[in-house]
Amino acid sequence: MAALITVAAWLSLCHGLLAQETGKTLRESYDYIIVGAGSAGSVLANRLSKDEKYSVLLLEAGDEMTKELFVPFTAPFQANANNSWGYTTEPQVSALWDFPGFMATITQGKVMGGTSSLNSMNYVRGSQYDFDQ
Repeated sequence: MAALITVAAWLSLCHGLLAQETGKTLRESYDYIIVGAGSAGSVLANRLSKDEKYSVLLLEAGDEMTKELFVPFTAPFQANANNSWGYTTEPQVSALWDFPGFMATITQGKVMGGTSSLNSMNYVRGSQYDFDQ
């Protein structure tokens, strides 16, 4: 199992090393400008760009995505000032493992892929009751 994980991590890293810029230049105007290249923004930009008569610009804050972010197991260690907004909770009195004054870090990505690039492929499914309203 360890060998399989090692090979998967190595292949993911190789994919990141092979990623190249498109070399396209910016236009003076666009039909659609999408701010935020997270999961939703990226899918929307992809679908809009399928019709070649429209021009689409996808914007995201932060630096370019580092090759380490292509390896899911290293993503939590990559949440830094360059690719995360650095939000924290307010100091807590009786929450967060009951440590008075403790503040939790809230990772919010500012990199292509948004927070999905920093969450190690984890997700939380909403409760069925959240969708009943």
